Amino acid sequence: MFIFLEIIALLILLYVIGRLIYKKKEEKHYTFLKILINFIVIMISNAILMLFLAIITFTFFMLIPESEEVDLNYRLPTVQILIFILIFILITAILQFLIRKKLFKKYSFLKLDLEDYEICEYFVQWVTIYIVVYQFLFEGLSQLINLIPEFKKDYAQLFSVILSPQNINFVIQPLLIATWILVVMEKIKLRNSK
Repeated sequence: MFIFLEIIALLILLYVIGRLIYKKKEEKHYTFLKILINFIVIMISNAILMLFLAIITFTFFMLIPESEEVDLNYRLPTVQILIFILIFILITAILQFLIRKKLFKKYSFLKLDLEDYEICEYFVQWVTIYIVVYQFLFEGLSQLINLIPEFKKDYAQLFSVILSPQNINFVIQPLLIATWILVVMEKIKLRNSK
């Protein structure tokens, strides 16, 4: 129940920000709410695209015939993993860009102006920074929980698996970066089309 009150407070604050910034333009009072909804839709659709790409990639690797020469203990270097993740992120952003380009032709109300894209970029930056702060905060809380014996039995294992900042960060960061790339692409395209 408390989470719903927090969400309502967040939405009200975003409306207040829009109203403070666009005092004379009543049609722009809901700008931050509109952008938040757009941001959430982009994040969810990026998550779906990434899941789809992960299934395709996993299926592709499962279909490759095994060779006797393959070393099962081989570990990919970190650089190769990072490059693969970057490729994954770029493919997601490009697919999202192409999908949204088609949607804009059918549904013009989905289009944002340059200022809206700039605000959306800020949302990405803010959430990214928030997650980094969240990670440091909860790592500290995790250490505190381990120091208190009565909590250690009940909550430490649950915390380390479900609420681990590394686990949450692993999922959210690629989504944020893909969203950021998409927003920059659309912003540049909009600027160049004028």
